[in-house]
Amino acid sequence: TLLFFLKGGENIMSLLYWLPLNGNINNNGLSSLSPIPSATLTYNNNGKIGKCFQSGSQYISLPLEAIPEALSVCVWVKPNSPNAWTNIFSLGVNDNRMEVSTTTQYYWYCDSSSTQLIASDTALFTLDNSVWNHVCMTADGTTVKFYLNGVLTKSVSQSNSLTTTFGSSLKINIGARI
Repeated sequence: TLLFFLKGGENIMSLLYWLPLNGNINNNGLSSLSPIPSATLTYNNNGKIGKCFQSGSQYISLPLEAIPEALSVCVWVKPNSPNAWTNIFSLGVNDNRMEVSTTTQYYWYCDSSSTQLIASDTALFTLDNSVWNHVCMTADGTTVKFYLNGVLTKSVSQSNSLTTTFGSSLKINIGARI
């Protein structure tokens, strides 16, 4: 299950995307936006709740109508033999991303310091790849926080605004990079 909360006008936090991944990528969130798969997705029945999508070389792109004032991204993940530089998700221009650097160490990385959400190579957490993990990131305009299974693992000052981070790329990508 993928959940995306965005804070928009009048400081209202809303559930923009909710993708139960029950064999399709229908958006059950409050917006009419539609996820865009990179290809026909492969599902299996081994998800935390029902089915799951196997990213491999596949990903889901989530378009946005506007740049949010604040953002929360929450996903259940169970990496299956992850390779270095595999993404959990990325957002905006210059590929701001949460990625694995070894088989269990996860970091935040961005290709450009002028658009990075937080400093590149920021260690976030270590995942147990044999179990499902709930990963959540929040950005409120000043601080970015990362949670693993409900426990705060990292809190850092936001380097740039979400406007700078997203730039002209109004999307969030879930899944593969390499």
